[in-house]
Amino acid sequence: MNAAEADQDEQFGERFKVIPTQSRVNRQALPLMDQAFDVVAIFDDPPYDAFRNTYDDHGHKMIAVESSSPCVSIAHRSLPVAINHGDQFYRYATDELFEVKYARPDGVSRNYYGLVKLGLKAP
Repeated sequence: MNAAEADQDEQFGERFKVIPTQSRVNRQALPLMDQAFDVVAIFDDPPYDAFRNTYDDHGHKMIAVESSSPCVSIAHRSLPVAINHGDQFYRYATDELFEVKYARPDGVSRNYYGLVKLGLKAP
């Protein structure tokens, strides 16, 4: 890990547990707790307006709704295995469980993972 990655993780990072899962047809993914590992990641949960326009096509006023899209950024050199769609992230700081929606490299040294918060009990 280079100095810039280490500085980013030290200043903004927090501890997560990555839980690989086994997908099953028409059922909830099965967490593989024996393969889980800890990693330092940068968490972000930026808010956005779900409705950008105040009026719909028929001239009716729309109610503004705010939502968020949580994501984490991880230095790819610190990952022992690849993280896939459906794998889970447990956030130690808030005792929340998230599922990976997508994975995108930044083209330099980090990977971004879009998350969705699960309403399940944390392991």
